[in-house]
Amino acid sequence: MVKHLAIPKGYLYIDILKKDYPLINILEVSNLMSAIESLLERKADLLLDSHSVISFLLEKHGITTIYPFKVLPLSKPQSIYMAVVKNQSLLANIIDKAIEAISEDKRQQLQRKWFDYQIPGLSTRIILSQDEQKWLDQHPKIRFIGDPNWLPYEAFDEKNKYIGIVAEHLKLVEKKLGIKIDIVPAKSWRESVS
Repeated sequence: MVKHLAIPKGYLYIDILKKDYPLINILEVSNLMSAIESLLERKADLLLDSHSVISFLLEKHGITTIYPFKVLPLSKPQSIYMAVVKNQSLLANIIDKAIEAISEDKRQQLQRKWFDYQIPGLSTRIILSQDEQKWLDQHPKIRFIGDPNWLPYEAFDEKNKYIGIVAEHLKLVEKKLGIKIDIVPAKSWRESVS
């Protein structure tokens, strides 16, 4: 149970938290790095701030013992806003047009660069229930059969190698779960489903 919550002074939800969670001792600190230090020093059980900013600071300082997570329902994707002086509306229009001209690929690349921090060792971790893990332990090899001629999704090439989007996904599943997927060749879709 959370007893002490570290939060930077002036944080938007601080009054709501004090009102709605009176049993939690709120430790107001000067900034987010102080909140992180409070957590590391066990002065707090939890810290609260923007997920993206927490993740960025953890990566910047090489801190891997704190796991950032998004709290629902307060968490919503955050938009980035810029501002200009009131009498500079022409500049605002120019900046808006420049931002709109940035491709979706470039925007996603920037999002990944700045917001997709993963803690080493946890980036590929999948949390399974006990029953799921037990099942995988009992079945370390899984047989898979698909459509032999349905590119770009799946097919067998001239060397009888399984290829396509499904094949690539299955390789990732093998890596993530630490299992082996045996691809069973088929001559037709009808054979695959029979």
